[in-house]
Amino acid sequence: MTDLACAAIAIAANQSRLAAVEFLFDRGCAPEMIAHVLAAFTPAQCSEGAQTPR
Repeated sequence: MTDLACAAIAIAANQSRLAAVEFLFDRGCAPEMIAHVLAAFTPAQCSEGAQTPR
């Protein structure tokens, strides 16, 4: 879950929050989980080597 959250945070930072929502939704995350991920995780919490998925 942390990898998925970090990928979404990277997308939000590099593209947009909407792109991050679409990324998580496409992977089956419920709206409540998407809201939690975007509210609780910050780029600083994610490992420095995290890459945005292609």
